[in-house]
Amino acid sequence: MTSPDFSISNEQRKRIDAALLSFSAKDIKKGQALFRRGDVSDLSWDDAGEKISAQVHGGSVYSIEVFFQKEQLLLNCNCPVRALCKHLAATLLNALEVSVAEEAPIMDIGSDTLYGALADKLPTKLPRAVQRFLRDAEKWWAKKLPRINLSDFKNAVGDPAFWRMDDIEIFPSENPPANAAEYFAYLVAACKS
Repeated sequence: MTSPDFSISNEQRKRIDAALLSFSAKDIKKGQALFRRGDVSDLSWDDAGEKISAQVHGGSVYSIEVFFQKEQLLLNCNCPVRALCKHLAATLLNALEVSVAEEAPIMDIGSDTLYGALADKLPTKLPRAVQRFLRDAEKWWAKKLPRINLSDFKNAVGDPAFWRMDDIEIFPSENPPANAAEYFAYLVAACKS
């Protein structure tokens, strides 16, 4: 059960989003499964508003602590992995989902972001699932990846039950995208193929 008044600020949301980028795709996928099954419980803030605590039920019950300290987000789980594990991923995803804070885009709108390339051109706010896909796509764009593992791509578009390990070509090496909007156009073409 989540505390009924649980909320996070936009700044905390951004820090959680940034922390999630550090997790492996495998642990995010497993964390999503834990979160969707309702295995995260007792999600709450401490009295000082500096620490999120939760319990995650898996093979055992694991205690989670997420500390918001100045510019750092410190993550702790009492499982054998201890940090950047599926239990922490589940807790962070749960915190983003149940927050009653003012709705904010997952990513900053910037001149060279995929979200920024789209947000100003659309009459309505993008759904959270689309924002999450764009967050994954931002990572790929930041690394200028010309190829992406097909299972990572399928997971980003919401089809996690896909096990092929092939790579898909996002753009040909002889014609790289000049900006985020072009990279997104290549991603759209890859989705159609």
